[in-house]
Amino acid sequence: MSTIQRDTSVSVRRARSAGEGFVNSRIFTILSRAGFVARALVYGIIGLLAFDLAIGQGGKITNQQGALRTVEQHPFGHFLLTLLAVGLGGYALWRLFRAALGHGREGADRGIERLGALGSGIAYAAMCVVAVQILTGPGTSGKGAKKTAGDVFTWPAGRWLVAVAGVVLAGIACYQLIRGLRKKFLDDSKTDEMPQFVLKGFTVLGTIGHVARAVVFG
Repeated sequence: MSTIQRDTSVSVRRARSAGEGFVNSRIFTILSRAGFVARALVYGIIGLLAFDLAIGQGGKITNQQGALRTVEQHPFGHFLLTLLAVGLGGYALWRLFRAALGHGREGADRGIERLGALGSGIAYAAMCVVAVQILTGPGTSGKGAKKTAGDVFTWPAGRWLVAVAGVVLAGIACYQLIRGLRKKFLDDSKTDEMPQFVLKGFTVLGTIGHVARAVVFG
């Protein structure tokens, strides 16, 4: 083995060791938990706005960026948006470290799970960036999915890129549907530490949430 290869191997081991230490630290636990809370709040806002629209109370159908802008428009909106940005950043870190190390504090991931962790880590990092942009810049309305897809059509092989994105989203929808109906999400949860009534409620809500998410992605 050459000197360069040995140095590279040592550097990789040191980086992995540093990553392991950070994953097992108290600050990482706090950030990842804050991330789950922030993620739940964003989806909760989207759900409430859709529900208000359904019952004729003036809600709207929106995405994650729209939910963040809705937070900004309320009293103490900038403060709440700052907390959401920190939480979303923490969730992104948690997912990216799972992708890099192959595990978090919860156990080992398979290859497809690491790939999913990388994708969601990037997506939630982008949401964190959007929250920061809203906090630091003038309010501007975001482009919708239709407008974005229309822009991509003008790129070389743009239609193929949109088609691939559509297939990927359909695949994610199928994955979420199966995960919800077969209750596979329970495998990632500490169900043995839950009281029976909590476990029942958690199972029902988890199933409904995964199926609803599958419909949205579909």
